[in-house]
Amino acid sequence: MQRARDSAEQGDTDMTITNGAHKLRNLWGGVVLVGLLVTATQAAPMVNMSQGQTVYVPAYSQVYSSHWNRPFKLAATLSLRNTDPHHAITVYVVDYYDSNGTRVRSYAQEPIALTPWASTQVVVKHSDTSTSGGAGASFVVKWRARKKVNAPLIEAILVGTSSPQAIAFVRRGQVIQDVTACSCDCDTYGKAAR
Repeated sequence: MQRARDSAEQGDTDMTITNGAHKLRNLWGGVVLVGLLVTATQAAPMVNMSQGQTVYVPAYSQVYSSHWNRPFKLAATLSLRNTDPHHAITVYVVDYYDSNGTRVRSYAQEPIALTPWASTQVVVKHSDTSTSGGAGASFVVKWRARKKVNAPLIEAILVGTSSPQAIAFVRRGQVIQDVTACSCDCDTYGKAAR
């Protein structure tokens, strides 16, 4: 042990340390390094290119507090953002479903064109009982582009306030179908999608 201490004082990097604490510190250092590398690769994902998708977005119109019979109502804002810097996309379907999977309302009566960097939103007010979807409410969005583009960012922002409580959270959409390139144009696809 004295040899290891003397070597450490002299800056010898080839020392043999038998102390378990030093081994543990080196092991944790390696674990932290691997964790940082994994996090760094997750932080910079590949750009998702697509010509069109069907996207499922959770949109809770209510959540429950500590008492099951007492729902906390939420307003839902569906945000659709074209993330492609060069090409437009067209949104053909924005449907809102309740917890039973029944379509409650269609928000895209006509195709919605989103130019590069453009966005649009759909708002479901917490006081709108005609669109109350329950804890399992959701949106289904279908979009298309003339060529492969950066996939849009589609999120639901859920907000509820009831004095003195407030809750807010975001749910990102999940792609459930990717449209493969086809020879049909966007207008033909739009008519078939609706």
